[in-house]
Amino acid sequence: MRAYDLEPVHQFWFGSAKYYGEALSILEKELGPGRILLTWCDGTNGTSKLYGVQVLAIRDVKPSPVWLRETLAGMTWQRGGLNYCFIGGLCPMCSNAPPVLQAETLFEELQVVLAQAGFTWRELIRTWFFLDDILSWYGEFNAVRTKVYGGVFTIANYLPASTGVGCKNPFRAAVSAAA
Repeated sequence: MRAYDLEPVHQFWFGSAKYYGEALSILEKELGPGRILLTWCDGTNGTSKLYGVQVLAIRDVKPSPVWLRETLAGMTWQRGGLNYCFIGGLCPMCSNAPPVLQAETLFEELQVVLAQAGFTWRELIRTWFFLDDILSWYGEFNAVRTKVYGGVFTIANYLPASTGVGCKNPFRAAVSAAA
């Protein structure tokens, strides 16, 4: 990325969560601490493989970090008079709680990060939710999301695009998110 003068904004990593610490350490060494917005998706079912990486990077603009407590939760930048934000690696603080409580907490935390970045729910255009054991509680997760969105959006056509993915995360939370 350096050869092309690119600034990383977010990275999706796909593979065994056992590589998370090592990958984060390498990235921080290369890019510096506080600059790695990383969402990890472990759908390996116990295999120890790394399957791929997807990087969102920008040129000619330096992104600014958005923090949730002491954790990097998003990056913002401006270009052409427009403001942009990408949120990633977001996990609920209560990762030992029942999945529904984790989902409720995650949406509260997502709202906090959006606000800190200068955005509202109505400016949210895309979400990814990564659910551990997705089939066992997707209906309950969807009820939480519907409740949150129902209090914000009045017309169904304006809901953000959303994808639910069945996978684990390095923090053993029932759900994590990117937006």
